[in-house]
Amino acid sequence: MKIPRLFFFVFLILISSAKIFPATILPEKVPEENSFVVHFSAEDFGACISKIVIHTENKIMPQSVHSSDFVVKRMTRKTGKRIYIEKFNSEIECSDAFVSDENGNKIESESNFVTLSFDIRPENFRTLNVLTTGLSKSVGKVDDFFSYTIINKELGLSVKNCSGMVNKNASRFSFGVYDGVVIEYDDDGDIDDEDEVPINYAFFKPDSAASASGSDSKLDGKIPLVVWFHGMGEGGKNKASPILNAKVTNLASEEIQSKFPNGFCILAPQCPTGWLMVSERTIGGIHYWAPVDKDKVKNKISGGMKSAKDTVTMPMRFLKQKVRQAFTGNSVSDDEDETEAEEEKIPFGSFSYYTFLIKDLIDSVISENPEIDTSRIFVGGCSAGGYMTLNMILVFRYFFRAAFPTCEFYLDSKITDEQIQFLSSFPIFFTYAKNDTTVDPLKATIPTIERMKKNGAKDFRCTEYEDVHDTSGRFFGEDGSAYQYEGHASWIYTLNNDNGIFDWLSQF
Repeated sequence: MKIPRLFFFVFLILISSAKIFPATILPEKVPEENSFVVHFSAEDFGACISKIVIHTENKIMPQSVHSSDFVVKRMTRKTGKRIYIEKFNSEIECSDAFVSDENGNKIESESNFVTLSFDIRPENFRTLNVLTTGLSKSVGKVDDFFSYTIINKELGLSVKNCSGMVNKNASRFSFGVYDGVVIEYDDDGDIDDEDEVPINYAFFKPDSAASASGSDSKLDGKIPLVVWFHGMGEGGKNKASPILNAKVTNLASEEIQSKFPNGFCILAPQCPTGWLMVSERTIGGIHYWAPVDKDKVKNKISGGMKSAKDTVTMPMRFLKQKVRQAFTGNSVSDDEDETEAEEEKIPFGSFSYYTFLIKDLIDSVISENPEIDTSRIFVGGCSAGGYMTLNMILVFRYFFRAAFPTCEFYLDSKITDEQIQFLSSFPIFFTYAKNDTTVDPLKATIPTIERMKKNGAKDFRCTEYEDVHDTSGRFFGEDGSAYQYEGHASWIYTLNNDNGIFDWLSQF
């Protein structure tokens, strides 16, 4: 890609096509002979193996099965070949092994099925995690899930073939890719470069919509859509990561879906890099990453070049108008006095590179699913996804009905007074933990809320937690108290509806 003379990202012209990936997550599956099925659970701390059901060639007696005889090797694969990476490959200890029926239920008679179960705890996540998260970026095209080899010398077993990955809620999501093109312009307003930007996404449609689909459906335009933006760790190419690493699949559960009369659809886009990649580039053509707070509350949209050390490519008048209009609803023509635009500048490094592409993706999903109520589009996300949540509502102000950013990473210094005025009139639900050391709430959420309060904000809520701990009653620390997660993981409260966010959303 050549380095343009002087350009600024403005908008994306999209070529949309929904390519549906082959199903990799199943609601249920009986393993084929000499193969196995991996059942996994979506936990607050990620997706973990819960059991493996093996279909053996010969029948096995219950008394001959012992967990200590099994060796389970986990490894990564690339184009069908194993890549041995010590950091990720490991042997996994099963907590129990027994003869079972085809679904993994223990039985006391001989059978062709043997089931291995695993001790799921936060401390075991590293070895029980089923996703090759991060490997897509560092190694190349890697399978979404780890592969396994199961060996039992006493029983003469060596099984490598996996018949499927099973998780009921995750299987209800479809996976697609949205082929977009980023258009960038030079200072004369001519197209300078075009980059293809495929965006993976997961989509869920409730049973009420799936069973009533069609042009005469009574549910057309009646089902809300929730857009969820993942955090930094779920970016890349692993299409399952955005819904499994942070238990987004829980939003498809009956308990949360029941908050709305007909349930709600879920769209979870996956960023190839990170939502924090902003429009501005360095002189070398590399995109800055938010939070870019070089100028604090000052803005660089109207300036020329600074010192060589602080050089960036600056936008031209042709493009300023479009970006300003997206942010504020106001534009300035070439013939108008430039000082008129100085009242509300766009803070440097506040505008995500993916802004318009994601909007086009949402529009495409809506057009393909007439059940969606276009007046009830909700948006939320955690960490970098919380940044993207605020980014989207600040740019497309009246497209979304309400928002719920969690441990959000949008620096308050990037929000103008005019944008605060808008946020003060918009339904928004903040969530964060006071002991978050990854994203300091004193630089993001807290000062933003204080400014909103001073501006008379009423239609917003905020849940502040002292820390983030287990609420399921399943995991405990050494002192017997609830297991405590890192303070940044406050999305656990959001995705379990512990803070009542989905009860709150249902009123809009």
